[in-house]
Amino acid sequence: MFTASKSDDDVLREARDRQQIDELMWRYARALDTGDADGYAALYTTDGQFSSGANATKGRDALKKMIAGARQPQPGAQPAAPRPPMYHTTANHQIVFTDKDHARIDELERVNGRWLIKSRNVAPMD
Repeated sequence: MFTASKSDDDVLREARDRQQIDELMWRYARALDTGDADGYAALYTTDGQFSSGANATKGRDALKKMIAGARQPQPGAQPAAPRPPMYHTTANHQIVFTDKDHARIDELERVNGRWLIKSRNVAPMD
């Protein structure tokens, strides 16, 4: 039985894409940990979505508000004690390419040559 192998160009493109996706996820963790709402939202496609269980936030403006609001006290509430620094890491991910412009670690999409998050769901899966 003959199986087709990837061309050298495909192998190089995929290696480059893996590096870019690793960098995307590092920037994601840094923006989240530092409360950089603009930086966080910029890592998503314009219609990108973050989900945690039944809660979903969709679109860059809503994502920006979600991150900015996470560090602000609720109206009328007493100011919270300073939040300790956060350090998110991702150590158990596997990048799976579904085609040359789409990959799964969450749901990623290449837009204008740049990898972005289309959908991220952090709810535990059965």
